[in-house]
Amino acid sequence: MLRLYTPIFLAFFLIFSSNAIAKSPVIEESYWHVDYSKRDQFVENYSKYWKPFWEEIRKKDWVVDGIRIYAHRIHTKDHIWTYKTVVKFKDYHSIDKWLENRDNIVRKIFPQFESYKEMSHEIKKLTNDDYHWDELIREIKP
Repeated sequence: MLRLYTPIFLAFFLIFSSNAIAKSPVIEESYWHVDYSKRDQFVENYSKYWKPFWEEIRKKDWVVDGIRIYAHRIHTKDHIWTYKTVVKFKDYHSIDKWLENRDNIVRKIFPQFESYKEMSHEIKKLTNDDYHWDELIREIKP
């Protein structure tokens, strides 16, 4: 009798857990390496363009808690990133909405740029792109 219910339970579990994952927050961490001489310029650029951009995304209710930016507190050996930004999306659907609309949002806030990519170019000029990467992670609660 137990064998008959096992496939039903397994199917229910897979549907429920994949739906829960799809609805759970997704965190994007972006890592940036900036030469020491360009650090102030990076922070100015980030404050001027990226902070208002992410604030607009937050207003659309696609992210939770806006964007956060971090730097190393003390000198560490062999660190390859200078700044880390963290954005917590509400779910995967919110990431899709962000990707679909980011060019329009950039043009609305900053008419001098044609696209998100063009705005990104301004900050990439200040960084070592070989040491820039993004990670999408999700929190798990065992």
